[in-house]
Amino acid sequence: MNQEKNRMCAAFGIALIFSLVLNGCTLAEPALQQAEEEQLCGILVAVGEQEAWTRHEREMEGRTFSGIRELEESLNARPVAEGTLQPDGAIAFEGVEGHMLGIVKEETGEHPTTHFINDGYFTKVKADTTVTDEGTENTISGSILAMEDLKEPIYMYPVYCRSDGSYYTVLDNCGYLMAAVHSEGEVYGKTFQWETTEEINGRKEKNSAEIKVSLEMAKPVERTRVRMYNDRNELLKEKEISGETEETVLEEETAYVIVEEEKAGGSVQRSLYDWEEASGGLIHLSYYSGTDGLIEPKELLLKKNSEIKGAGRQ
Repeated sequence: MNQEKNRMCAAFGIALIFSLVLNGCTLAEPALQQAEEEQLCGILVAVGEQEAWTRHEREMEGRTFSGIRELEESLNARPVAEGTLQPDGAIAFEGVEGHMLGIVKEETGEHPTTHFINDGYFTKVKADTTVTDEGTENTISGSILAMEDLKEPIYMYPVYCRSDGSYYTVLDNCGYLMAAVHSEGEVYGKTFQWETTEEINGRKEKNSAEIKVSLEMAKPVERTRVRMYNDRNELLKEKEISGETEETVLEEETAYVIVEEEKAGGSVQRSLYDWEEASGGLIHLSYYSGTDGLIEPKELLLKKNSEIKGAGRQ
C-alpha cells in the first residue's frame, strides 16, 4: 500500500513540476478549502520528508478497513501538525522543521492587530496593509534561498488559524514544489490568496490577504573578508570573519569598507560601504549555509564605537 501511495505521489510531483514550468514557475491557489471558523494565515516551507508525515504513515500500517470507501478516505487523509506560538512571534509546528511567512491577527481589545511573520530565513520581504472603503487588504511577499545542489524535495504547506487562536499546517501533496534544484538563479513560487466577508455594525466588510513565497536557487558564502580603508585609499586592516560573527569594530580612521565574499564554486562578490553615509553603524547582509540545504541570511554590524549594540534580526 505504501509503495502504491509513493508511486502516486511521485507521479503527482512530476506532473506538478511540468505545470510549474509551463506557468512561469508560479503556483497560485486562489481558493483553498477551509472552514468558516478557520482562516489561512501563512506558507510553511519545509525540506524533505517530515516526522509528522512519517508518523502518519506508521499509523496507516497494519490498519484494517471495512470497505473501499474507508480505504480511499484513509489514503486521502492529510497529516496535520499543530502549531505553537513562540515568545519571539514565530510559530513552531510539531513534527515539522520549516520556515513560515504569514499574516496573523491578534485580538487586542476592540480592534484586532495584524502581525506579519518572518522567522528570519526570508529575504526581500515586503509587507503592506491597505484600508479601502470595503475593508482591509493585507499582503506579504518574500524569498527563501536554497543551495543549487539540493537534492531533497521542497514543500510549501498552507498554515491555518482557528477561531480559538490556535494554528496548524496541513502536509498536503499539493504543497509539493520541486524535487531537485538545477542551477543558481532559478526561481519557483507559490501564492495563497483568500477573502472573507464580515458584518460589523450592520455593514459588510470585505477583507482580503495574499501571501507569496519565492524559492530562489543560490550559492552560499564560504569565506568573508572585511577590508578597511582610509580617505587616502590606504588599507588599514583586513579581517576574515565567519558566519557566526555578528559585529566587527572598524579602525577609527576608516573612510570606507569593502566586504569581500567568496561563494561556493569560487565566485567572489564585493560590497562597498561609505562610512560618511552611515549613522553610527553599517549593516551588511550575508547568506551562509543554514539547515536542510537552505541558505540563512545573517546580519553583520560594522561599527567604530564598541558601545553600539548589535542590530539583531528584525
